[in-house]
Amino acid sequence: MPSTFDAEPWVAIVDDDELIRRALERLLRAHGINARSFHSACDYLRRAPSVPVCICLDVYLREEMTGLDLAEQLRARGSSAPIIFMTGQDWSELGPAMDNVHPDVVLRKPVDSKLLLELITQHARASDGRGAA
Repeated sequence: MPSTFDAEPWVAIVDDDELIRRALERLLRAHGINARSFHSACDYLRRAPSVPVCICLDVYLREEMTGLDLAEQLRARGSSAPIIFMTGQDWSELGPAMDNVHPDVVLRKPVDSKLLLELITQHARASDGRGAA
């Protein structure tokens, strides 16, 4: 039996901080957005059941791969899923590293939840065609 993540549009949250993952997942679900969180890039690659409508990704994951590595790998595989990077770093520190991954948005932590919801909703509408996430 397919999971709801196989049948419905969903948003991936990839962050090594459990509190951030849980908070973002609760925020999205409270607004009717199907969300699933992953503790690392490798966890996402192992467990993501399908292509999400959007990926919220921490730039500097501490385990096997960074968020930049994951984004580069997804782009190399042909994924066009929108990527929203979340980082505590200055954009100027990330500049050259972003050239290969072409993120859709880079947000500085702490992330403005209202802005994040607006961005995810826009991407969900664009990829879903029905206007719902």
